[in-house]
Amino acid sequence: MIWEEIKQYHLKILLRNFLLRIYHSPLQRATQTACIVAQDIALPLLAADKLKEWHFGDWEGKPSINLPKYFLTLNPPNGESHHELIARVKEVTNHILRESTLPLIVAHGGTYLALCHLMNLNPEPIENCQLLHFTPPNETYNGWECYYL
Repeated sequence: MIWEEIKQYHLKILLRNFLLRIYHSPLQRATQTACIVAQDIALPLLAADKLKEWHFGDWEGKPSINLPKYFLTLNPPNGESHHELIARVKEVTNHILRESTLPLIVAHGGTYLALCHLMNLNPEPIENCQLLHFTPPNETYNGWECYYL
């Protein structure tokens, strides 16, 4: 238990010292998660509609499939195609990065898949409330990297 407490303490220090803003999906679970984080580190919360989960149309509420495996072929009837999702996430991410150099984004699995696609990363399965750190290209590595925290 002590290691979990130490990990949480270090995470709070990192969040307090480096983040400038918290952007979140306006959907309930993401909003609740963002509020929990914000109360501990006193940062402004900014809701962004374009961070909402992938709209699955007629497939909403149905058992999920292996999204990472089929991501580039899914076009849910009466929903949002993967192309539309990627364009939406790209637009909001560019907007966020213009406003904040190191934002915390609280969103959903579909958003994560779109980010991975945009950054040429192979998406790994993630859990709810999984904390990830995306690192942009730099002088030692010319591609984006994603780390689990």
